[in-house]
Amino acid sequence: MRHIIIIFTIFFALVLAAGCAGTGNNILDQDPTGMSDEELLKYYYQLEEEIAKCERRSDRASVGIGTGLGLGGVGVGFGVRQGIARCNADELRERRVDVRLQLKNRNLNP
Repeated sequence: MRHIIIIFTIFFALVLAAGCAGTGNNILDQDPTGMSDEELLKYYYQLEEEIAKCERRSDRASVGIGTGLGLGGVGVGFGVRQGIARCNADELRERRVDVRLQLKNRNLNP
């Protein structure tokens, strides 16, 4: 029975990881040169939001407390870790500059 629980847990973790990895749409894959004026403005604001999200993710700290029961007794664990940025805000900023130039060429102000 214990092996079944371990196998199920591993399978569930893999399914969850695959599902999360496939849901993201990379904003940098979009081509702003072929967008209409309205689409370009929306894209600019999406870049702004993604930059803000990226910066918020990178400075998070998390705290964890755990307990366990083993053969030798009870154990307690405590951990703190700094958040790891899952995106590169520099690439997003570079794209934002390109989009600003596109907007300027079209006489649009964000």
